[in-house]
Amino acid sequence: MVQFFLAFLTFFFIGCDSSLEFSDFKSSKTPKSETAFKKDLEECLYFSQQILDKPEGSKRSGEIHIENKGKTLKGMTQKGWIKKNRLRQ
Repeated sequence: MVQFFLAFLTFFFIGCDSSLEFSDFKSSKTPKSETAFKKDLEECLYFSQQILDKPEGSKRSGEIHIENKGKTLKGMTQKGWIKKNRLRQ
């Protein structure tokens, strides 16, 4: 029961997170358009999913989702996009 509750909370907070939207990012190099952002995001989502499709033991769906999001954000950072909330540090 406790595991179910923790899984529910994880999905609830991740589902409310809008961290993969254009308004939450800023280009670290030159200003880029929303079209370029969408293209970069699609590439990062595709490659992070390819990495996670490889069997790696017994991960639960919440762990896989969190890891996928982390890999996607890392890919966006490598492409020159910075999360706006990280700029306030």
